[in-house]
Amino acid sequence: MKQVVWVVLSFLVLVLFSGCGKKNPPLPPSKSVPKEFSFEVKPTEAGFELIIFLPTETKGGYPLVKISSLIIEKEEFPLDEGRPKIKTYEIKLSPKLHSAGNLYVYQDYQVKHRYGYRYRVKIKKDFLVKTTWVEFPNTLYWHNPPLFPENITCQVLTEDAVRLIWKKPENDIKGMPLDYPITYELERTSGQKVETFYVRKEEFLDRGSAIRKACYRVRSLLNFRGTQIPGPKSPPLCLDR
Repeated sequence: MKQVVWVVLSFLVLVLFSGCGKKNPPLPPSKSVPKEFSFEVKPTEAGFELIIFLPTETKGGYPLVKISSLIIEKEEFPLDEGRPKIKTYEIKLSPKLHSAGNLYVYQDYQVKHRYGYRYRVKIKKDFLVKTTWVEFPNTLYWHNPPLFPENITCQVLTEDAVRLIWKKPENDIKGMPLDYPITYELERTSGQKVETFYVRKEEFLDRGSAIRKACYRVRSLLNFRGTQIPGPKSPPLCLDR
């Protein structure tokens, strides 16, 4: 009996030690750091939209299945002060990685009229492993968005040609005068097809059979120190001929 017990114990010890020997050693930090990533910042009519392309692998080529936190650092400074004081905000997010894609969008609505903004982002995989900061190369500037164009009308020129004309908005959405260049974004919807056109003047000439049943919407784009700030879209103007 003692011999049987001894054999069983020896077998269990052998299994235990052989199992321990098969464990993979932890990855060194240099191979577990997430791969390089990038992001874009797009002005909207309510603030700035950060479009972040998250990595799916580590620098060692291993799948990146989890991110502890996504950290966005935002610098904010006024434009109308002689020596502007820069405020820095840190925003911590917890994005979930999944097979459907690696795109993460963050909407920053905390913006102020006539202020400048700079953004940078880094990824924290766990307590010890994180990427370096990735900076957006341009400083962005915020202004109250412009109102949509006024008195939008459509002139029918021929069976397959129309001209849209409108009046340049004089104020922003807060009622303050606009003193900066304005261009326009025109959206044409015909059936299931949506097309966008950019125009500099307060008119748009459209041709083709698709315009016989089309809807148009126009919005103003305010060029504030190089940042194109879109205003709200106008109500649709539809043709049905």
